[in-house]
Amino acid sequence: MHTHAFVVGTVLYRHDEKMDTVYFPNDCLLSLMAEVKEEQVLEIALLGREGMLGYSGLANHQHSGLRVIVQQSGSADCISATEFGQVREHSKAVQEMCFSYGEMLYAEASQIAVCSHFHLLEARLARSLLTMRERLQSDHFFITHEYLALALGVRRVGVTKAASVLQKRELISYSRGKVSVLDAVGLQAVSCACFQRIIGHATSKSFTQGRR
Repeated sequence: MHTHAFVVGTVLYRHDEKMDTVYFPNDCLLSLMAEVKEEQVLEIALLGREGMLGYSGLANHQHSGLRVIVQQSGSADCISATEFGQVREHSKAVQEMCFSYGEMLYAEASQIAVCSHFHLLEARLARSLLTMRERLQSDHFFITHEYLALALGVRRVGVTKAASVLQKRELISYSRGKVSVLDAVGLQAVSCACFQRIIGHATSKSFTQGRR
């Protein structure tokens, strides 16, 4: 296993590429996006230190079926899917952790799908920002309107309006891509219950607990 640094915007996988590497984020964030076409995508999961990427390709290097983008710069530990598959084959503990994490990822993707269909944009934006805050363990991070629009599957003008509402309520400050969460409790009040459910799944199924 080796450590590699990634810059924001790096595409780790496209939907038609085989998953030949397993990634364990340290301080970067990875966005998993379901794709209809190049300009039509929806973020279905956000991976940080609690997770891993490449699990579904361990058996036979399957196509990812997703576009995976580095959303926050940082490093990740990397190992080939073949090597990790060998480790997994001989370790019941690793097998159980992979299964547990697979359950968590499925639950998160399902929750975001429900959220995207039923909840208002302001609530969804609050949920997304809170999830980033939780994954990074920081009240300050960089994210553009363009990326948020892409991740939430809406037009940029919608994100701009929703972010403006959150700023006017003094829940966040947002300038030139720099986001500061000023009132996490207030932001949670605006967010839907999906945030707590997503974080609850991640806490109970954290892959990090077993690999560190």
